Amino acid sequence: MVRKIVFTLLAVVLSACVVYGLVIGDFWETLSNGAMICLTCIGVA
Repeated sequence: MVRKIVFTLLAVVLSACVVYGLVIGDFWETLSNGAMICLTCIGVA
């Protein structure tokens, strides 16, 4: 249950980061940063 909530929060944050990246124009940088965050979280979890 806790894991599902954490995953949902991460997905929302990542989506917000992607949208922010699109608005600012640094899409690929945002995408790579998001990927690193995902990999880090997976490694920690």
